[in-house]
Amino acid sequence: MLCRRSMVPLMMLVCWASSTAAASPREAVGAVSIRIYDYAQIDGRQLQRAEHRVSSIYEQIGVRIDWRAAVKPAEIESGLGQWPHDPPAHVTVVVLASTMEHRLKLQGDVAGYAPITREHGGRVAYIFGARTRAIAAEATVQESEVLAGVIAHELAHLLMPQRSHSRDGVMRPHWTPAEFRSLNRERFSASEADSIRQTIQAMGGVTASRVAD
Repeated sequence: MLCRRSMVPLMMLVCWASSTAAASPREAVGAVSIRIYDYAQIDGRQLQRAEHRVSSIYEQIGVRIDWRAAVKPAEIESGLGQWPHDPPAHVTVVVLASTMEHRLKLQGDVAGYAPITREHGGRVAYIFGARTRAIAAEATVQESEVLAGVIAHELAHLLMPQRSHSRDGVMRPHWTPAEFRSLNRERFSASEADSIRQTIQAMGGVTASRVAD
């Protein structure tokens, strides 16, 4: 999870040390589909920018993200939209409204949460909308930057459940609000990238264009 204590820690469920060697950019070798369910009613442009930023982070390790159309439950309830009818995505990201966050009973500095098991990983990540918005205000950055950082981190927990945090890069557990200003410099280590690609391959999300590292 991503949490904040005047920092924005990304506290997760399991904690192993991992290599922080740089992962070099490569052509896409795997794909994973994601659908966001936005209960926090994030501005649509901010949500799209966050998706674009997450895609850029994962493209660096050869993973393409297929973003399904985001679902806005409030719009559906008011008759302005419909629930999706296409096949489920590999991963669901739920952006919680502030009234929903207390149900997870997590500490107040947590901004994201990925329930996982080491054997099977997970397929749902939770983002705390009000907390990401507050972090963005404190850091004086676009809300999309904070959302992207939290989503990228939590998605990685789902895709490499036998690993946890690292001392730096995308998978470090604690982020100060100001660190979201330089999100474009965040990277996965080579070993983290390998773990993520292996999980996607097992999920059946591999493309035909594999290239050597």
